[in-house]
Amino acid sequence: MYSQTRMRPDFHRCASAVVDWLERRPEIDIGRLGVLGRSLDGFYALHSAARGPRFKVCIAWGVLFDLSYYDTMAEPGALGFAYVAGYADRCLAALYLKQTLNLAGTAERVHCCRNLYRIVRPRMADWAAERLGGRL
Repeated sequence: MYSQTRMRPDFHRCASAVVDWLERRPEIDIGRLGVLGRSLDGFYALHSAARGPRFKVCIAWGVLFDLSYYDTMAEPGALGFAYVAGYADRCLAALYLKQTLNLAGTAERVHCCRNLYRIVRPRMADWAAERLGGRL
């Protein structure tokens, strides 16, 4: 995705298009749809679920809530973010990234577990299965 699509603040529209397509698939139970992501994809998952009521569960870990610290970020990380945002120069990317990667108003409504991934990953799966009517 990164080499083809620039990071965008309205990514939920892309996720919504995928859900539109899934709704037309007879083998998909759209009432049991969830979204999962880690790191930047966790941001996209959370952003999409907050704006897409068709997602019944959202699991996101290692989520970027904002990049207010982008100016002090080490060069390799900053250039990576600039790249996925479609910029070759980190300075040109700064304002766009700070505005785009901002979950203000959404992040405050989320319960987070940190640094216990080996413990919480199975619990995340069980939680999602329970919410979606799956088997544990």
